Amino acid sequence: MTQAPKTSALDDETGMVAESTQDNGAGRAGKELESAVETPQHIPVIEITDPKKELPVGMLLNMTVNVRCQEACDLRGGTILIGDADNHVVAEETLVAFDEKRGLSSTDSFSVQVPREPGDYTWTIVFYPFEDDTSDTDVGYEGEEAEQLPSDDASAALLETPVSLHAIVQTEYHFKAIQHITGMSVWRNTSETVPVGSDYELNIGISCIHGCSLLGQTVNIYCDGSLLASAVMEEPKAPLESLYQNTLTLAAPSEVGMSTLECRLEPQGLDLSHTSDTRKYILTTNKHAQCRLDLLVLNEEEGTPIGKASIVVRPKDGYPGYSQVDAEGKTSIGVPWGDIHIGVNLRGYLEVETDISIPEGQEVYELTMKMFTDPSLFG
Repeated sequence: MTQAPKTSALDDETGMVAESTQDNGAGRAGKELESAVETPQHIPVIEITDPKKELPVGMLLNMTVNVRCQEACDLRGGTILIGDADNHVVAEETLVAFDEKRGLSSTDSFSVQVPREPGDYTWTIVFYPFEDDTSDTDVGYEGEEAEQLPSDDASAALLETPVSLHAIVQTEYHFKAIQHITGMSVWRNTSETVPVGSDYELNIGISCIHGCSLLGQTVNIYCDGSLLASAVMEEPKAPLESLYQNTLTLAAPSEVGMSTLECRLEPQGLDLSHTSDTRKYILTTNKHAQCRLDLLVLNEEEGTPIGKASIVVRPKDGYPGYSQVDAEGKTSIGVPWGDIHIGVNLRGYLEVETDISIPEGQEVYELTMKMFTDPSLFG
């Protein structure tokens, strides 16, 4: 696009600076014509509705372009042309609406595609007034007045051309095209610790916030820096219908302790660029369960079951396991033989703790724990 002298105007509503250019002719002929014909043009200002600074690559951007004249003129019929840095036309629209109260002429909402590669971009937006938008100034001259005007061909052509009441103006829209953002979830279907050396299931799900298909993408799982396994994403499953997911069966470490699993997604082969993502999952391995602990939780004052209470079981030389009683105050937890510390907690009750010792060889151990209502709730 041809560059011309620029003026700047700051819009009070959007705060966006519109750099306007005015085409008043070229060279000596244009200057002489300007002095001979005093027809001050209106300098409109271009506005973009809700201009965003960051846009995901390849998306369709809905835009509305407004043009405001300082004299509140109706500019309907004028043309809006949007071009990229390579002078390719991105969009061409017409001003079709006029808000008389605001003195604002607007296009309909239209869609343009954001570039498909990440980076910084600049679009130039140009306003061309409607071709019938001309001043009433008579630019014909006769006699001595005509003899004093430039006689070259360019000046003659300019004198024969009606002078537009509104100048051609332009502004620039700067934005960054960014990668689509991916998210990852890693979970197990139980909160119980994993017995050392046993198999366990690990669920992995990934998604794109813009709804792109991630079918077939691979998530690599590392433990202590070494590749443990890879999961190829399958179609979403209810109720997690936004997650492309897979379930892996993995072998737990052979020692009691905590291990950090690092799950990494490096998108490959997608039509549009997506971000990488990493999630960590802490895996706790514990002693094998050798006995079933059947626990009942009751209200001390009434002798009735207490539902929803949280249970923590801490074997000696092991890691804690967690559970929750049902509506009847019952739960069953697999525990090793030996010394075990048990805690019961529920909002509205005082926390209860106890220590038990399960003899070697015992298969089932029954335990009842009673809770007192927290007196602080009653002042």
